[in-house]
Amino acid sequence: MQVSISNISRLFLASLFFANTLIASALIAVRAQANADCENQFVRVSEQVESRFLYSHARAEGRAVYFEHLPAKRGKPTLFLLNGMFVPATDLKAFRDAFEQKSKGEGLLIMFYSTQLESLYLRGLLGDDPALNLKLRDGQSLTRADLATEAVAVLKASGAKGSIFPAGYSFGSGPVVEFASLMANQSSNQPLPGVRIKEVVLLSPFVHAGEQVPFGASNVESLMRLNPFLGEAAIQKMRAQSARTTAAASIDDFILKTGGLPDGVSRETAIQSVASQIMSVMDFDLRNVTGLSVPVRFVLAQNEATLRLVAQKDAMQAMKKTSDQPVELTIVPDVNHHLLAHQPEVGADALLTVLRGR
Repeated sequence: MQVSISNISRLFLASLFFANTLIASALIAVRAQANADCENQFVRVSEQVESRFLYSHARAEGRAVYFEHLPAKRGKPTLFLLNGMFVPATDLKAFRDAFEQKSKGEGLLIMFYSTQLESLYLRGLLGDDPALNLKLRDGQSLTRADLATEAVAVLKASGAKGSIFPAGYSFGSGPVVEFASLMANQSSNQPLPGVRIKEVVLLSPFVHAGEQVPFGASNVESLMRLNPFLGEAAIQKMRAQSARTTAAASIDDFILKTGGLPDGVSRETAIQSVASQIMSVMDFDLRNVTGLSVPVRFVLAQNEATLRLVAQKDAMQAMKKTSDQPVELTIVPDVNHHLLAHQPEVGADALLTVLRGR
């Protein structure tokens, strides 16, 4: 059978249109806090309660990184939460308050990446243009390694000691495995004396960009690479366009629901910041993570979206096959993956149980 060049071109143009739609859908899935099933993304808590939380920031390669810290009592562990992609501090307040109320001396450290609204706002309070937080060396794109470096800076600045449980929440799975590897590789130099990484927690983790797409984004991109008129450059352009579209939707949702962005943070800066986070995980696949030198625990929601839950369990099984450390599973019943935002007391109970080794 003969196939004309024009027919092949039509086929690849059709695949390009399909791929662009598919990647956009996948990126929307990555945007964990903008899931269409969530009618109340942005939790508002008006009660004022006295708290022991400290509020500060770290510097990582010139970038300002905001964090909130409930110091652990002597001999007690600390949960170090590496945040989801677009999870404002207000969404975590109810969880934070529940954790503090239920804690028996356990600590909680929450970092907000340099590209998140809290850190952008902080950069403005420090007298700088918030957009400077998006400036990387030699104009390079944000990477998961950059976010891991920020995590090290936050942990050091917080002064937390003893047993640390780094927990990657949704999008945070990418940075947290980089952080664990970075800490292991630097352990001989003791960059953080008195700190021991006890267990990595993957909390409703993001697995890969196509986890909620039946055919998988990577398969469509493989097809595109066969086209000499498209190739890698076209894929990267498509990814960047889709990331920006998804980021703009996130920011506009936030503006609509909250009435505006923090003072000094422009819409364009906010969009660029979220898009950079999306791009940082486009090649990430938790199923391919190997060689972590510490125990790992998956904390999964029972009512997670089906395809995402399948991907999470696949990642856990793959990690079990390649790791010489324990890989454990905790299923939290009757909740979806917006655990910390929508059922904060359940989330606090589940994570404190992990810290207490039960």
